[in-house]
Parts: sequence; C-alpha cells; structure tokens
Amino acid sequence: MYEALTDYLPKIQDSDSWVRDTSCYIDYTPTVNEFRKEILTFMNNHPEYELNRYIDTLRTIGTKWGTRGLQRVDVSDLDGKVIMALIMAAERGEYNSQGVILDLLESGTIQKWLLRLKELDN
Repeated sequence: MYEALTDYLPKIQDSDSWVRDTSCYIDYTPTVNEFRKEILTFMNNHPEYELNRYIDTLRTIGTKWGTRGLQRVDVSDLDGKVIMALIMAAERGEYNSQGVILDLLESGTIQKWLLRLKELDN
C-alpha cells in the first residue's frame, strides 16, 4: 500500500545530501521534491486517511507539531494512518518553516517512518 513512498527509502538512505543549495533558501534535490509530491498524491488517493486533519491524528498519540516532537515519536507500534500523519506534518511544516524536512532527513526520522511503513506492507 505504501510502496510509492517506501520506494524512496534507498534513495534517501544512500544520499549524503538532500539539498542542492541553501544560500538563499533550501533547494531540495529532485529525489526529495519527487518524494514530497508523492506524499500529496497519497493524500489525494487515500481520503480515508484524513491527512488534511493530520494534527487531530497526532493529538490522538499525544504529539504536538514541531520538529523535535516529531523526532521523538516511537513509531514501532503505530499504524499507517499515524505514520502518514507524521509525514504530512513534515510536509506541511515545510511550508511554514523551511528546513523542516531537511532536519527530519538529517536526524533519520523520515527514514524511520518509511521503514515502519515498509514493515506494515510486509
């Protein structure tokens, strides 16, 4: 179910850089930009996940939006809806505060989320 997103895992894990330039603004690599588009595609294709209400989903697990809060979430027992809410929080956060996705990539958080989605698919 999550293959379109988890297929990015090797590309993200094998990269030592997710940006092309940060002089004036963060210019993500094509891989990261494609991954971000795939998040929105998933949201549009799966309205049952209610990803437009990701903040409400995060509240159900006691998590507030914010990079540090997102990084601390133990995803080992979370279902796909919550993992996707975390991913959506990162995507939406990028609009409000450029660099959220970069921070989550550098900390390995997004990779951890994708690994959990891969487990759920197996």
